[in-house]
Amino acid sequence: MKTVKALREERAGIETQVRELLDSRQDSEWTSEDDQKFDALIENSQALVSEIDRIEKADSLTASLTELRDDQAAATGTPAIADPELERKALRAWLDSQYEEFRSEVTAEGRKAAELFGLQLGGSINATLRGFKNDLTTGTGSNDAGNVINSRLVTALQEAMLHYGGILEVADVLTTAKATPVIWPTFDDTANSGSMIAEAASVGTGSNPTFSKVQLDAYKGSSGILKVTWEALRDADVDLAELLGRSFGERLGRLVNNKGTVGSGSSEPNGVVVDATDSSFTTSAAAAIDFNEVLDLIHSVDVANRANARFMCHDLTIKALRKEQDSNGQYIWQAGTVGNEPDRIYGYPVSINNDMAAIATGVKSLLFGDMSKHKVRLVETVRIYRLAELYRATDEDGFVALNAFDSKIVDPAATAAGKSIKYLTQA
Repeated sequence: MKTVKALREERAGIETQVRELLDSRQDSEWTSEDDQKFDALIENSQALVSEIDRIEKADSLTASLTELRDDQAAATGTPAIADPELERKALRAWLDSQYEEFRSEVTAEGRKAAELFGLQLGGSINATLRGFKNDLTTGTGSNDAGNVINSRLVTALQEAMLHYGGILEVADVLTTAKATPVIWPTFDDTANSGSMIAEAASVGTGSNPTFSKVQLDAYKGSSGILKVTWEALRDADVDLAELLGRSFGERLGRLVNNKGTVGSGSSEPNGVVVDATDSSFTTSAAAAIDFNEVLDLIHSVDVANRANARFMCHDLTIKALRKEQDSNGQYIWQAGTVGNEPDRIYGYPVSINNDMAAIATGVKSLLFGDMSKHKVRLVETVRIYRLAELYRATDEDGFVALNAFDSKIVDPAATAAGKSIKYLTQA
């Protein structure tokens, strides 16, 4: 398998070819053959980006799970729980205990391992999310050995949610213990300013900021049922914690990303596209975006909200933007081919979100602004159930995960001019 360094070098080579192709057609008509070559290069570049991301995520997950084992072993003074083989025996004993016909086959060694890891034979496993940003790979800090498997399951789940839910990588994520509504107070004082006064003069009259509040609820989501054959569970060397964590993380990550992007706000979260403010700019063409229109979008956002701003759009929108040049003949797209440097437009990072609409008539094709003003509230408990009888006729087991979340833009600005995230509309 190629290293990340080799993949980055390969992508840099492709980006050079893209630039050479664009440069060679500046003064000549763009042909269908050119289009096909351009599309192939972009597809290869994005495939490398995805492969690099997968490798880095896998390496991060492996390191996280190893760290969790080691930290918990040190915290409990029980070196044995750092042994992956012992953990597999504990999980195998727990799995066998779920089947009445196999409970008699749970060995004394398996029972002892399950007890060491705090697994209740015949019981369930509950997952509790930790802080998404700061505590993702730092362990639980508990001296309970039973947290090891729970922590590994949660780490796999959270890593997968981050990977498949791009919204979670740029929004401000709030994890709460309970599902009760969270009230987020805001105030806008931009209409008020200080003033110069003369010696011994009055300091002026009182003025109040505009106070408001936003409520973040907890709408329930489901992973859908994950079916696993009896043979796969019984005979394969299954790392159940990672299997369930990754599978449910991918499914719930896609759900959170979709509703956090285009949710209607009616019995579901407010998506960032739905909640964003109209920039009042519309493209001149239905199937393209001109560089001047990108500049219009940037400057529709107040300078105070541009320090941490970024773009967000569909992958096909990026493809269109890569051909755009400014008035000096410079391409507005800057590929990030070094280290973890992101791709940029006019110096601002770009996030790909394929739950946004691609360029088409009348759609909101491009977002720009401070995405940290988009708040995603996650309830920390993800409930995981085994559905023992539902698929007995086909000798399969069902597993399902349920979560709860909400999202809204929390923006104190009272007027459209001061709003922190805005969108560009296609003609």
